[in-house]
Amino acid sequence: MSIVIGDLDVANELLNNEFRVSTLEKVLQTIIDNNKTLILPTQQDLENIRVQTAEQLKKKYPNNGIEYKKQP
Repeated sequence: MSIVIGDLDVANELLNNEFRVSTLEKVLQTIIDNNKTLILPTQQDLENIRVQTAEQLKKKYPNNGIEYKKQP
């Protein structure tokens, strides 16, 4: 049984996202470990990525009131 909130199937999305995040972490760690001269993103780059991600989520779930708030 799954809970649906607005356009969001909570259980399915949680499992899907946990799988994707874990996979992404492992891929990124492998890239970092094997490329010692790799130029990592700046804090501003990371902030821009977060804003872009929030905008994508707003488009995907327009009825869920998603809002990005910058961390202090």
